[in-house]
Amino acid sequence: MASKSGKIEWSVQIANKGINQCTDPVQERLVVGGEERGNFVPEEEGENEGKRRRKVSNCFLNRFEAGIKRGNGPELFMKSRAHLLAMFFSNKQHIGTKRVWKSGLLPIYHRNAFFTFQRHYSGRLPARHRIRLLLWTLAITSNRHYGDWDLYFFISIRLMLPAVTTCSYLPVLYPGICCDENVIFDSRASTCSYSNLHQQQKLFLQTPLLPIESQRIFDETHLKSSTTWSSIISSFAQNDLPILALQYFKKMIDYGIRPDDHIFPSALKASAILSNYNIGRSVHCLSLKTRYDSDVFVASSVLDMYAKCGQIQDARNMFDEMPVKNVVSWSGMIYGYSQLNENEEALLLFKQALSNKLEVNDFTLTSVIKVCSNTTLLGLGEQLHALSIKLSFDSSSFIGSALISMYSKCGIITPSYQIFHEIPSKNLGTWNAMLIACAQHSHTQKVFDLFQQLEKTSIKPNFITFLSTLYACSHSGLVEKGKYFFNLMKNYNITPTDQHYTSMVDILGRANKLNEALQIIQEMPIKPTESIWGAFLTGCRLHNHTNLAEYAADKMSELGPVSSGMHVLLSNTYASVGRYEEAGKVRKMLRDIGVKKETGLSWVEEGNLVHTFSSGDRRHFMSDEIYEKLEELESEIVKAGYVVDTSYVLRGVGGEEKSMAIRYHSERLAVAFGLIVFKDRKREIRVMKNLRICGDCHTAIKFMSKCCGRVIVVRDNSRFHRFEDGKCSCSDYW
Repeated sequence: MASKSGKIEWSVQIANKGINQCTDPVQERLVVGGEERGNFVPEEEGENEGKRRRKVSNCFLNRFEAGIKRGNGPELFMKSRAHLLAMFFSNKQHIGTKRVWKSGLLPIYHRNAFFTFQRHYSGRLPARHRIRLLLWTLAITSNRHYGDWDLYFFISIRLMLPAVTTCSYLPVLYPGICCDENVIFDSRASTCSYSNLHQQQKLFLQTPLLPIESQRIFDETHLKSSTTWSSIISSFAQNDLPILALQYFKKMIDYGIRPDDHIFPSALKASAILSNYNIGRSVHCLSLKTRYDSDVFVASSVLDMYAKCGQIQDARNMFDEMPVKNVVSWSGMIYGYSQLNENEEALLLFKQALSNKLEVNDFTLTSVIKVCSNTTLLGLGEQLHALSIKLSFDSSSFIGSALISMYSKCGIITPSYQIFHEIPSKNLGTWNAMLIACAQHSHTQKVFDLFQQLEKTSIKPNFITFLSTLYACSHSGLVEKGKYFFNLMKNYNITPTDQHYTSMVDILGRANKLNEALQIIQEMPIKPTESIWGAFLTGCRLHNHTNLAEYAADKMSELGPVSSGMHVLLSNTYASVGRYEEAGKVRKMLRDIGVKKETGLSWVEEGNLVHTFSSGDRRHFMSDEIYEKLEELESEIVKAGYVVDTSYVLRGVGGEEKSMAIRYHSERLAVAFGLIVFKDRKREIRVMKNLRICGDCHTAIKFMSKCCGRVIVVRDNSRFHRFEDGKCSCSDYW
């Protein structure tokens, strides 16, 4: 009654009078009263204080564990106050720490930011036993996470007591202490308070934002052990300073210290960052001489280095020779295949890993999901998404970024939005993935909205972020907006690369501002690349400026050998204005140097099969049905107002031949196949294409979507076209 009325002090007095005969329900009522009124039980002095506290604490934990089973644990703690549990931690004879740890009490508080409880809970934890140290660790990381640096330093100093300084958990408490620039000075002062210089090294060598400070403290150390060298080399490698890492690796060898299984992975990682095959191979040879090559961690690092240097066969040889393989080995090999677009090998290896009962991690899944993105295998991508949820990796920002890209590249952006909003902690990669997805699907305004949201966070945009915004402007004809974002990069100290200049030239070229685009090319501080001249040549092709196209072709020839696509683009520019003789010369030049034009292909995924078509293809087992369906569609769209545009046939042939040639382009065959196979009218027909969609086919598919009442999505080599009710998402600007 007293606790219900809010008189918590009276409840304590009543309970203390009969503490020896007190039952759990009495103590439980005391706890419930504190929960409901938001008060706490004051600490009392007395002979039976320890027993009373243990009973109160046990009652509290009983209620917590029951609440967890019912699913309302967090709500229970929202009502309760810190002091109920803080009492028994101030007493030597408190209840078992293991029970507190197993109950999940601290993780719940950490996740739900019950910071008041954290202050009392962590401030009284005794640092005597190993399991109690784990409680300290979580308390410290929680306080650091929520920015309470004073309490963080206080607990950290308590942990530096001699009884616990040798614990292997200590180094992991300190990375990130200097992440906030406002506390760098305080953190340095706290380290200087310790007499042992080795503790200073541990702090700074593992602080991500201060590798140079690590170097200073390292140089001040007179006695350098293998662990000291390992820390400094690891610090540089982990903070993208590979040259310094390798320089110190060489110094260590000159110093007379033999590398071990901790140092070799850092040196190999530095070699991988530089993509320097020769240095990496030298480090590998040294590991062979010192007999560390059989160590699973060293071997996995060697494999990863070879894969990132593009030497996939060396990586595979290393993988096959490993007596013991861990998840890092499998993940590195899968990643290597995916980076080189050897998608089939990557998928086969992943299947083999699952057959071997390998417990895959988020890095493994990310690599395989990227394979699905590259090959637009939506069905398999959805299965991997389900697997990531099953393994509780769905909250990972890396998995989330890969899934956003996968769904977007497969032609459906709605799941990408859902995944983006469900990721609890978004990194820059997540934001960039969503920006690129919106740009590819012509959600231009959403790109600008997301960029504004990103600016309000503590995350700074990088060159990929601005590349995404410029890409969106390019495919929407927003010249002034593109100039704004291009100039905005200076505010973030980002120097435009050739990719940014390519996008800017593309924006102006598509808007028929070719003279302005040419001025940018001539005035930019870097040498024009093939991609920059290619963007300019595309603008010339769209607006039939053959003179400027010839000028661009001459400039490209000065670059040396260029891709076949540039020659084809120039040939098509000549052919589009009827200059077939010049077009023929360009194509003859291609034949003379032994370069073949890339074949235009379109494909549709159906279940576990991918059906591929080329122009005029009759090899498919459903060819008769497909061509019959095309004839039927041709009749319907002509009645609806479609008129064939033979200007897109870039050959000097008669009008009838041009008309027949354009009717059976690969994208039309794929659309007809989709209409036959997918009977459900609510299902989208998704067609993927490796080249730019033909202008006449673009018009024809708009009419098909209107006549059939279906949504047709076509992805060409640069963007998505969503055809619905006779309209396209690109607004005929692509």
